[in-house]
Amino acid sequence: MKLLLFISALVIGFLLIRKKGYERFELLFVASVFYPLVAAYPFSGLGGHTFFLVCCFISIVEHDEYKQIKKMPLIVLLLFMLASYYMTGIMDDRISLFSKFYKPTITFLRQYGILMIGFCTPMTVKDWNNFFRLLNKVVIVLTFYGLLTLLIGEDPVSMMVADAIGIRHQGFFPVSSARVRICSFMFDSFLYGFFNCVICVLYTYLYFKRGLSSLERVALLCGVASVLLSGSRSMLAGMMIGVAVIVLWGLKSSRIATVALLAVISVPLLLQVPSVRGKISFFTDVVELDGGNTGGSSLDMREIQLEISLAYYEKKPIWGNGFDYYAEVLKSDEILIRKEGLYGAESYLFHLLIDRGLVEIILITSYVLLSLLYMFVVLRPRYKLESSLAASLYVTFIAVSLMTGNYGMWIFCMPLIGIMYNQYNVKALAMMRAENGYKTTFKIDTITSI
Repeated sequence: MKLLLFISALVIGFLLIRKKGYERFELLFVASVFYPLVAAYPFSGLGGHTFFLVCCFISIVEHDEYKQIKKMPLIVLLLFMLASYYMTGIMDDRISLFSKFYKPTITFLRQYGILMIGFCTPMTVKDWNNFFRLLNKVVIVLTFYGLLTLLIGEDPVSMMVADAIGIRHQGFFPVSSARVRICSFMFDSFLYGFFNCVICVLYTYLYFKRGLSSLERVALLCGVASVLLSGSRSMLAGMMIGVAVIVLWGLKSSRIATVALLAVISVPLLLQVPSVRGKISFFTDVVELDGGNTGGSSLDMREIQLEISLAYYEKKPIWGNGFDYYAEVLKSDEILIRKEGLYGAESYLFHLLIDRGLVEIILITSYVLLSLLYMFVVLRPRYKLESSLAASLYVTFIAVSLMTGNYGMWIFCMPLIGIMYNQYNVKALAMMRAENGYKTTFKIDTITSI
């Protein structure tokens, strides 16, 4: 298994470098789904998904696609953010001189840098149709294997990977009497849940755009079922938030009213079903001091973790304690982390407070808010439904990040947001110029959409 992981990583990396545009994105997407995130191959410290992202950037330079990056919205703010990453690395006295620059580079690459990979991936209507056909197959395969692990009560693929790389993994396991967690081929149930949140958002957009084929309806149902099977309240909430953003942002008032009426009628009917009423505790237990019968996170626990995170933030408030301080210093000592009350503190907010400091928090918050404002002011008036997809992906990611963290999740939404920027940014700006009486060389009548 080790040799297979090593060789497959090298082959995928080589192919990513050779390919360009949509073909590169398609391969990156499939590799991110089926290649285990935790596998440190082909190189320790640069394994799995990170290695694939590096190969994508090499490909972008090799195929002379990097020149498009200067046209990205808010690119200057992104560069300031990168500079703040380097300052956090430089101010970290725990690490070597090489790590002071390596860690910020790799961290930025696998987070906001993925937007650049998406922006350098122009996609035609044919490409989008091919992507959804690929999604149908991927989602159904993932759900089939996930259901299989549920039936047999174990996850043989994850267990084989865990044995090969020498880490512990429970595979399929019950969290409590109220829920279980499965992860299919993705090794992590939260990652599996978030991936299917993205799937549900994409197919919801497609439903309102042109309707769904029979196979696409099956894929959407598989996505919803997989979110439930991931056993995470955060992912279920994220899916609902994402769908709500598309409805409220992208639809006309009459269609919003229709959707709202259907919800008002259907929810009371669903609550009459005993099994549905029994599942209400799945959400309400989160406000219990001990997590209730469902177990897991509670508001009381999060409040304690926030207080402790603020205490660590005060030690180095400007630039933070350094990249991976929580993982390398605190989380590595399980006795310490349980004693201090930080066990299970996955929220992105806690990590920003502990690891990154005030400057990065301000820049990241500014970038997120300005990105959403840009989508609303520039894209929405001209591409209402399309902009709702980008906004929904962003809001879903933010919501899940704050609730559960975002480890490994960036790669499933940031490329898509970057692609949407590429497809609609130049067109929307050209239309704005034309509307205001300025000359434009862009042929507006050639505009296409998904």
